[in-house]
Amino acid sequence: MPEHPVAEGQLNQSFTSRSPRGNPRDGTGGHSAGMAVRFQCFLRDSRWGWRLLGSNNRPLARSPGGLDDLPSALHDAAQVAALAVVGDIELQAEGHAWRWRLVDHGVVRAVAAIAYARRPDCWRAAERFREQAARAAVMGYPLVTPHLSA
Repeated sequence: MPEHPVAEGQLNQSFTSRSPRGNPRDGTGGHSAGMAVRFQCFLRDSRWGWRLLGSNNRPLARSPGGLDDLPSALHDAAQVAALAVVGDIELQAEGHAWRWRLVDHGVVRAVAAIAYARRPDCWRAAERFREQAARAAVMGYPLVTPHLSA
């Protein structure tokens, strides 16, 4: 077998793991073979936040602002998971794009991770958030990011 199959025009199997057919190496299929839906906490600019990641590892939602510490971020993510089904969803136009946000008693608790070009796509994403957040685990450890020096 050649040492560098991509250079010789062959398929690099490491890029097929996201395929709807699954990974040909281990026989798994589709998104069910991906990671579990989860809330993941992180530190950015000395403030804590969380994001909801889908089973395909793509962000579905994020915290609207920074929190003081990791326990606060973990608690907030758990509260949002509980509110996802019963909280109010508001759609907002931002220029030529749409975003959804989860609101509880006038307080924004979660926002869309990305903007959507069409209002119906934004609404469908909000419904996916409701379904996924309600069954998502809150990871008890933060995302570790390397500190790179210039």
